[in-house]
Amino acid sequence: MSESLETALAFGGVLAVLALAFVLIQRLRSIRDMRVLSADMRLAENVARIGYWSRPINSNHTVWSAGMFEIFGQDANRFTPTIESVNALFLPQDLEAIQAITNTDVAGHKGGDIEARIRCPDGKIKDVTVAIRYRVSKSDKILGLFGIVADITARKAAERATSEREDQLQRAVSAMGAAIWD
Repeated sequence: MSESLETALAFGGVLAVLALAFVLIQRLRSIRDMRVLSADMRLAENVARIGYWSRPINSNHTVWSAGMFEIFGQDANRFTPTIESVNALFLPQDLEAIQAITNTDVAGHKGGDIEARIRCPDGKIKDVTVAIRYRVSKSDKILGLFGIVADITARKAAERATSEREDQLQRAVSAMGAAIWD
């Protein structure tokens, strides 16, 4: 083999190794970034008291984030989120509204937002906001559902307390025969 050919092959080998190293470094950075984003997402769930989920359109299998298990009070090792098992967690009087925004015939491609109540395994009732959106292909085919659930129990308790105070004030004013104006 000629010296120039050996040099060219060696140089090509070095370039191949450098290219491979570059690809590996980029991949490691991507993995690191995904871990950081995943940790940030978990932190966002905790701060905002939210959880998120997704489900392919022709599947009963739903994927829940850690925040979903926390909000619903479910053990991730024991609870399998399927359509039936999740529906059973909502109070019966709220279930029809949930089913309406998850039914493509009713909701179209939009989904919707509603407030509902759930019963946790410990018997505690929680108020939640459910926001559901459809994943749609470029050809307008529904691919799946994505949703966010927010625990609004504290807000709803504050609203009820405010309403009770306003009622008490109104009764007191009426009993005195007085009026209030702004």
